[in-house]
Amino acid sequence: MSGKPRLIQPGDYATRMQRTARAFRKRYPLNPSPWPQGTYNVPLCVNGVPEIKQLVWYENPGCKWSRSGGCTMCNFSENPDFDPSRVYDNFVELIDSLDANLRYLHLGPGGSVLHNSELTVENRKKVLRSLERFPFLQDVGIECRVSLINEKNIQATLNDLPSQVKRLSIDFGLESSDPFVRGVLVNKGEGH
Repeated sequence: MSGKPRLIQPGDYATRMQRTARAFRKRYPLNPSPWPQGTYNVPLCVNGVPEIKQLVWYENPGCKWSRSGGCTMCNFSENPDFDPSRVYDNFVELIDSLDANLRYLHLGPGGSVLHNSELTVENRKKVLRSLERFPFLQDVGIECRVSLINEKNIQATLNDLPSQVKRLSIDFGLESSDPFVRGVLVNKGEGH
């Protein structure tokens, strides 16, 4: 046996944090979503010109990673009354209230648009294809966990978007550029 102590690696801390967060989430479950469904105006600047991007916060089960004891940064909580068969109808009800001339839209599920248990493949196709009703729509943004961004998912998303959309923005929370803060303190869990 050598007399040198073993150095604790950043991965050890991340593993401990994930275990602790899971135990905490079991003992203290998330509250129902504090984010009411609806559409929200988000200020945007495009080539120096002020614009508005419509955020559509539609019915969803909440972030699976957060529910499992994941990220400590946000609380996209749990929707105990979630009914996947209502997602598309709920989404259409929300976008029916929007100006038909809108050019910028962001899908806000309180989780990940590309996570199949948060938005099924069938519902994702229907939601994206329903955007055809906006003839001037140029840019669609989605929220997604980093681990789900791959060629297959991006190509499927592009295939389902209406042809008038020229830009897909994929947003994800970085929370910190420091890998220790992101991986341990925030418990971002990029690989999950």
